[in-house]
Amino acid sequence: IEINPLLATHDSVIALDARVILHDSNMMDVDDEVSKQTQIIRPAIRPYPAQYEQHWLSKKGRVLLIRAIMPEDEPLVVDFHKRISEESVYTRWMSNMQYDERASHSRLIRVCHVDYDRDIALVALDEESCAGKNCKLVA
Repeated sequence: IEINPLLATHDSVIALDARVILHDSNMMDVDDEVSKQTQIIRPAIRPYPAQYEQHWLSKKGRVLLIRAIMPEDEPLVVDFHKRISEESVYTRWMSNMQYDERASHSRLIRVCHVDYDRDIALVALDEESCAGKNCKLVA
């Protein structure tokens, strides 16, 4: 960490400029033995894993996009919970969880804001509905 200049008065300290170097710019963050040998520190929150996005054709001929859930998917999850049946709720959660509980913001924060390094939740989006920016979550 480099802080220069630092302005200090009798009642406060202000950093006018600062820079933090995480590692040498010649190093690369890769998942192999090289990164283990150079001991690069990874960010605390891993970036969105775009490499897992995949298009899939259902038996009914619908094109689905299967990808990791994102924080901005919360409204889609709420809409999904409005549309599923009581039987589907019981099959998924092995209890008769009420809509208000399933769609509560406090619960969906835990579902939609995941640490991609430790957990991952997948969603399936109907590609046809996403063309008009009104994506529909189907699973």
